Amino acid sequence: MRLNRNNIFCGSSFSPRTNLPQKFQQTNREEIFVNSFLKAYIKTIRSSSIFIKETAIPGLGIADVLHCAGVEKNKRVITRIRGIIAFEMKIGKWKQALTQSHKYSYFADKVVVVLPANKTHAALQNIQWFKDLKISLWSFDSSTSKITKIFDLRRNTASSIRERKRVVEKIKQITTPPTPSN
Repeated sequence: MRLNRNNIFCGSSFSPRTNLPQKFQQTNREEIFVNSFLKAYIKTIRSSSIFIKETAIPGLGIADVLHCAGVEKNKRVITRIRGIIAFEMKIGKWKQALTQSHKYSYFADKVVVVLPANKTHAALQNIQWFKDLKISLWSFDSSTSKITKIFDLRRNTASSIRERKRVVEKIKQITTPPTPSN
């Protein structure tokens, strides 16, 4: 619920990691990977956008990053979002990323799985799964901040208008600043 200079919000004040023992609650490699990717990705964006990390959508999972593109605001309140891109990132479990990300197609206009550049071999051997499910596959090299779009789909439309409206309302709730109390 915090806003920083790059229009990055945290979608949940609850972290599923708090259910784990203390030693697992610290920043992990995947979280570092997500943050490095997001920093590099933001540099490529030219439209008015906001980004929401770890957005829990009941029944549809927790997206690592939602990129809301073409955002129109009226007095700091979102009035329109032209496109939603959902990102799922994994350090190496591409099948798990594909399974989780497929749920995001209900509300997102584009779904992208991002893997480390040196971990894409198995996913590439199964690229037809990505094509069949209409999910883009990108790689990211955190040492060079290079994003490679291995299989990239154009924006589509969300498969459920109802779910998209529900997610847009959640995004508005997360990004709307609280009204000051008198």
